[in-house]
Amino acid sequence: MGQSPLFEAPPDRFGARLHDELFGALPAATGRQLDVPEVAAAVRPLLAAGWRPAQLAARVGALPAADDPVVAVVAFLEQLLERDCPQHVWERERADRERERAVPKQEDRPVASEASRAHWVAEARRSLGLPARTRAVGPVRPMPACASCGAHSEFFVTRQVRLCTGCVTLLGSGRARLTAVTQAG
Repeated sequence: MGQSPLFEAPPDRFGARLHDELFGALPAATGRQLDVPEVAAAVRPLLAAGWRPAQLAARVGALPAADDPVVAVVAFLEQLLERDCPQHVWERERADRERERAVPKQEDRPVASEASRAHWVAEARRSLGLPARTRAVGPVRPMPACASCGAHSEFFVTRQVRLCTGCVTLLGSGRARLTAVTQAG
């Protein structure tokens, strides 16, 4: 089945579909002005070189408005002929990345051991006159005594009541109960 006459192109112009892909985003008057053999002659080599219509449309659509859009677009398209199409650039960059991944990375310098690193850092601090760094140790807070037996408490029950492991086990077994004692203040 043949194409519709709507999509067939005269030998020196684009078909309606390709013209819409290339210039459909432009104002209608500008798009009609660009439907000339000169523009078609500038676009066809780009399409043959691998440029996609959408890539060309984005670049032509970004051009500033000109008094004669045909001259401006043809000049721009001729400049694009000097560049590689984005697909070829991407493929070349991908091949470069693959080639870099295939080559094992070599360490420029061996990594120093932790002891060697500490030695040289201490040496540099001494030469600068800086005091040796010491790790600050916070004050040791003693745990309050168990409220039941006076041993070292490990469990927090209330603000005034702390219990040791033995007393918690005793309470958990049910053989003892915790009674509330209030202090008169």
